[in-house]
Formats: sequence, structure tokens, C-alpha cells
Amino acid sequence: AAFPQDPLPLLISDLQGSSPLSWFRGLEDDAVAAELGLDFQRFLTLNRTLLVAARDHVFSFDLQAQEEGEGLVPNKYLTWRSQDVENCAVRGKLTDECYNYIRVLVPWDSQTLLACGTNSFSPVCRSYGITSLQQEGEELSGQARCPFDATQSNVAVFAEGSLYSATAADFQASDAVVYRSLGPQPPLRSAKYD
Repeated sequence: AAFPQDPLPLLISDLQGSSPLSWFRGLEDDAVAAELGLDFQRFLTLNRTLLVAARDHVFSFDLQAQEEGEGLVPNKYLTWRSQDVENCAVRGKLTDECYNYIRVLVPWDSQTLLACGTNSFSPVCRSYGITSLQQEGEELSGQARCPFDATQSNVAVFAEGSLYSATAADFQASDAVVYRSLGPQPPLRSAKYD
């Protein structure tokens, strides 16, 4: 069983129709984003803060400070690049696929954010302070919590103190999994290859 592809956009607007909208084009000194685009992966609103997960970055925007029709400027951002890009390319993947696409971005509790990235087809998770975007604690395996490939569908949510995730659990995306982890109860997963 496989997960369906992500849905198409609900609305596509031409440049003339978007003038009253705010925009974000990335960091001025980010050559990769300038060449490849930002490749947004996830959006999360917490209070008056918009968190945007993209390739190699999570951006934080204070929604109260933004002016209509102006460019969006992140008040904070974190950069999380893969250290394994060369090995990923050796395994037959295109260089564009070997970045760290942040595919999971969920509040762990009122102070902590869980972020997981594809990390050159070797998924990894980290916890960050919600307000500081500073890493807290050690990295965790992202397997069964985050897809290996940025194009694979996934979902993750904390409920009753545990992370529930649904994604592909292997490199070939042949093992679709629903997985409970990071909570007071022992890890639990759906039947393998079911």
C-alpha cells in the first residue's frame, strides 16, 4: 500500500492578481534557494507566529509585524543542512533530491517543536525551542516518523503525549507505516508491508 500524492494547489494567481498579497522569496544570501526555489514543505501557525518548513530551513514570521502587500521577513530562522549529500548522490539520487527537506513540523508541547527532515534519504528528527528555534537535546532517528523522499506523503501529530506518524518506513517506500513513538507508552507500529 502506498500513500497518495499531495493534492494540487487550490488557487494559482498570476502576478497582477497577487499585488495586495505578502510574499517571501527566501534569504538574500542563499544561493541554493535562488537557483532551485524554496520548496516549501510544511506550514504551522502557533498563536501569531507562522512557521514555514522548507529545504534546509525553518522560517519563523511574526504575523502581527507584517504589513499587507509587503514582503514577508522572517524574524528568526534555523538552517539544518544534510551532511550526507555526497553519499546520497552516489546512491543514484539527483543532487536536488539530496537536501534536507523538513517534512515534519509539529508542536511537541507548549515550549518545544519537533522537526524531522529527509536528510539525504536518511531521515532525522530534532527538537527545537518554539520561540528561540534553538536545538534542544540530541538528534533522533526519523525512520517511520518522516519520509525518506521529499515527494512522499506523510502526516504527524502529537496526541496524549505520543507522536503518531504515517509515512513510508523504508528507502524504497514499500513499507507504509502508522507509528506511535516518543511518548509514555512503548513504540507501536502497524503490521509490516500491510
